[in-house]
Amino acid sequence: MSDKEDSCHEKDLPLMSNVKDILVYHYILDLKCHLEEKTISGSVVVFCKPTTSDISPSCDDSNADCKEMPVCNGETSQFSGNRQDLLVTASSSTSVPDSKISSESQISEKEICVFDRKRKSLPSDGLEDDALTRKVKRHGDTAHNNYNPDDKNVLQSTISKDFDEQQCNNELLSSQNRLPSVAFPTVSSDEVVSPQFQMILDCCDINILKVEDLTDCEEVLEQISDDPFNKIKRFGNNENVNENHLKFTVEKHCLRVFKTGCTSIKDYPKVMKISFLTKPEGQSLKWTNDQDGKPCVYTHGHWINNRSLFPSQDVPVSMATWQAVVSVEVPVSVVMSGDKEPVTSTTEDGWTHFYFNTQMVMPSSTISLAIGHWQVKSLITMDSLSEPECEKTIPCRLFCASSLMDAASQEIGRYMGSCLRAAYNTLGPHPFRRLDIVVVPSSFDSLGMASPSMLYLSQSLLVGDFSMCVRIAHEVSHSWFGLAIGPSDWTEEWLTEGFCTYTEDVIHNLAMQTVAGWTEEYGDHHREIRDVLRYRTLVAELEHTDEELQTLRPNKEDEEESYVTYVKNGMNPDKRFMQVHYLKGYFLLRYLERKAGRNVFLHLMKNYVQQFHGRLVSSQDVLTFFLGNCSEFREQHITEDALSRDWLDCPGIPKHLQNFQMDKDNVIATQVISEMDAIQMTLLMEELLHTDKLGRDVLSALGKVHNISTQNPEIQHRWCELVIKYKIRKHYEDIKNFLVHHQAMGVYLYGELIISRDKEQKALALGIFEQLRGDMEPDSLQSICAMLFG
Repeated sequence: MSDKEDSCHEKDLPLMSNVKDILVYHYILDLKCHLEEKTISGSVVVFCKPTTSDISPSCDDSNADCKEMPVCNGETSQFSGNRQDLLVTASSSTSVPDSKISSESQISEKEICVFDRKRKSLPSDGLEDDALTRKVKRHGDTAHNNYNPDDKNVLQSTISKDFDEQQCNNELLSSQNRLPSVAFPTVSSDEVVSPQFQMILDCCDINILKVEDLTDCEEVLEQISDDPFNKIKRFGNNENVNENHLKFTVEKHCLRVFKTGCTSIKDYPKVMKISFLTKPEGQSLKWTNDQDGKPCVYTHGHWINNRSLFPSQDVPVSMATWQAVVSVEVPVSVVMSGDKEPVTSTTEDGWTHFYFNTQMVMPSSTISLAIGHWQVKSLITMDSLSEPECEKTIPCRLFCASSLMDAASQEIGRYMGSCLRAAYNTLGPHPFRRLDIVVVPSSFDSLGMASPSMLYLSQSLLVGDFSMCVRIAHEVSHSWFGLAIGPSDWTEEWLTEGFCTYTEDVIHNLAMQTVAGWTEEYGDHHREIRDVLRYRTLVAELEHTDEELQTLRPNKEDEEESYVTYVKNGMNPDKRFMQVHYLKGYFLLRYLERKAGRNVFLHLMKNYVQQFHGRLVSSQDVLTFFLGNCSEFREQHITEDALSRDWLDCPGIPKHLQNFQMDKDNVIATQVISEMDAIQMTLLMEELLHTDKLGRDVLSALGKVHNISTQNPEIQHRWCELVIKYKIRKHYEDIKNFLVHHQAMGVYLYGELIISRDKEQKALALGIFEQLRGDMEPDSLQSICAMLFG
């Protein structure tokens, strides 16, 4: 890839997998966790088949623009009993970057860069023409973690090493109580590779040790459920199978695998085993300590997804089932997405093995794993529920540090049953059979994250009064929006985050009727105040955001191109903490709700969930469905073109929001000056921030009367903003405590401390940053460094 091409897409996430040629339909993961060394060794076996060459539209009248993807073997959903319909609108082209091609065999920039993106298919033999014949040095990653592909001396040093692949394999498989001694494969610099078919998998910052062809033992897959541990171990260790090594190259964002002499996809291996060793610096995994100071690791939703955990097809259209055995040597909890709770087994060598699987096809990016010294408590068990309740909820377990278990189990435990029942009443049957909740360490840079059958929650949600539990309702909503239904274009995040922000209020208000005795009217007023806070956040964010990040459909100009090779701004650190897609998407749905009427719109939402379950959708699909199934919209002449113009494709505040005001009859708002609950206190803090002049003594008295340090983090955040704005030095300790204990919410406070131009506040920011930087999430670290140092 040329320097110019690379720099143009510096902030974009590459989609390298050649899914238009070949699809993975099942993964088998065999993972061994080394907590102290901060690595995971193991293998992934991929089962693949050629993609059907004719991916043509096959739609009903209500979804005229949808495209159906052929369903591979093994993709029957055991949850629904029906074959999943997988919607396709984007794929990846077979590009040939040159990050690890010898300088002796350069090909043209045009050939190296993406092939014609409007091409519907490539020849069945993979690469286009003889001009791409070239010498390729096969190797794994080098021993230099900071390998520079442009450094010819390093490259020549790498390709000249002697390597015994069998010796490396034996070291990896035989080491029970230590990390394997890793060598990396090379071949002679004179070896010439003719044009041949290659499979491309997405990966990043991971050591690839070897790749093997296991096509001869494909039938083992059908028998694995009989005895999962023995079958996976036997299959992974190639018992009674002649080793057949495949050649591969590793590039910055992908792994390319090819078989000597194989020029056609029909002769390409159907089953491959890839052995690997993760790197401590790989950003898919967060290695840290929990609140009790004990080591743990979890997949924390980095923008590269799971690419530094294992190679996979990490593109929207690639859906697969999977199985996994996770092995640990010390007594720890292992939590993983999957259909059921794990089956466990301990072997004579002292290792404990956890077996997980799913028969619901999902993207590889949704696989989630957490390992730590956590306590576990069952919050919901099915045998404790009546038959009607069993239909509306699912089993739920809580994992967290022992020091947090009492607080977490009391607040989350009381909330979850009502939340899950409210979600069922709003959206219909739960897409997944169980739910595990992990309260993650304080360095987690989000308030929550959802994966199939799993939620990660920040400790910032544990305030004791349920005022932060609306975030739990948001994450529960992701089971439908983002997991059961996903965007075909990952840049259209409003299709998940906007929908979840809409349903979080509906679900939370219903849950709080049971938990705290809310009335429907109180819930409506509560929601309206949250709308005011959301609107002000959106306005403030749009004032300081590039226009290209303000639209809900960034790829509109590329919508006719079938194969997308990048997620636009998919690695842009400025986007990590933005809420435009959440809030602008939310207000679009609120606008439609007001036009249709709440009950009509909620019924329409439930129908949407039922119709598009298991599919990938675009913004156009959603608008077509909503407008085509609601007469109220047609009667008011609301059109798809108008909604697209005003909401999806235009930066800034949509015209329908420009005169946004709160209802003067809002009872909660009129009581702000009297005894206040959390949402009222939040509104008061927000109003004070927009007041030009306040006395420091008045603010200090306010903080003392309302005991701000014990309030929920949303209130504390606004209090810290007031302390910064009015330079109330005796409350600087409040800022420090907030930034230490609520790291997911504190990023922008660093910026406010710096732009205050106050030397003491700048010193405060730098001191706290130095204290925390060693355990910060990479995105937070990069953003805060930019604020502090430019």
